[in-house]
Amino acid sequence: MAEKTVKIMIDVGHAGKENRSPVYRDYWESIQMWRLRDFLIPALKQYPGFEIGETRSSQTQVLEVTARGRKAKGYDLLLSLHSNAADSESVDRVSCIYQVPDEYSIIDDKSKAIAEIFAKGISQVMQTKDPPKWYSRLSDADRNKDGLLNDNYYGILHGAWMVGVAAVIMEHSFHTNRRAAMWLMDDSNLQRLAEAEAAMLAEFYGLTKTVRQKGDVNGDGKVDSIDYLMAKRIFLGTFKATPEQLWAADADGDGVVTAKDCLMIKRHYMGTYSIVRYWIDYAALMLEKANLRKGE
Repeated sequence: MAEKTVKIMIDVGHAGKENRSPVYRDYWESIQMWRLRDFLIPALKQYPGFEIGETRSSQTQVLEVTARGRKAKGYDLLLSLHSNAADSESVDRVSCIYQVPDEYSIIDDKSKAIAEIFAKGISQVMQTKDPPKWYSRLSDADRNKDGLLNDNYYGILHGAWMVGVAAVIMEHSFHTNRRAAMWLMDDSNLQRLAEAEAAMLAEFYGLTKTVRQKGDVNGDGKVDSIDYLMAKRIFLGTFKATPEQLWAADADGDGVVTAKDCLMIKRHYMGTYSIVRYWIDYAALMLEKANLRKGE
């Protein structure tokens, strides 16, 4: 059992079809950031202690931005997933935006610390051309009507601040940069990015990863149909897997992912076979052979 629970609210910054890349027309920010969310949530769930919520129930659901921030009430952190846009195609930079300084709270300190960690780490994974940036931005309006101009410019950060929750906007480079947009269109890149982001957050909160079992390709702690489909794509060569995913998809441990491994995973989640039992029997056989050699 995990020693502590850390509640993370995931927000995908745009819904439906919004913010199309002008230089790589297959790219839509709203679609690819939802795709990143598909990888990030299982990656976070590899660490006992993370509890995940979402501001949206579907990719097409539209909610007012400040209201989305307020949905983080009772959580420890809100992460808003984005890619950015610029007038120049040459800009290729990861930016993370944290909440403005607040002398009466510590959530701004947490927000800033996490923004710096993510900006540096994501930039390294994406191999962006320009150095990473992390910053806050003040609103030019008195959003909370207290007579002071000390509020967050971005509605998602302001909404989270209203309910006492740290929040970070994560700009995964610029979709106006062709290299970055193409990079974010690759599922294997999104998988690596999600694994890295989950690892950074787990290290910040002091959480340790669950030991992955054979067959659990996506690392969410169970073997199910998603693992079977991932293993099948690895076998067919249509998905570029991480070393951890390759290890898990290689159910029989012969060093290569084959149709046999896919069948073992499928039968395991259907309840007609046990990969765990296979490895128990294999270990017993190896022990028996070792004992026989000793007796020769």
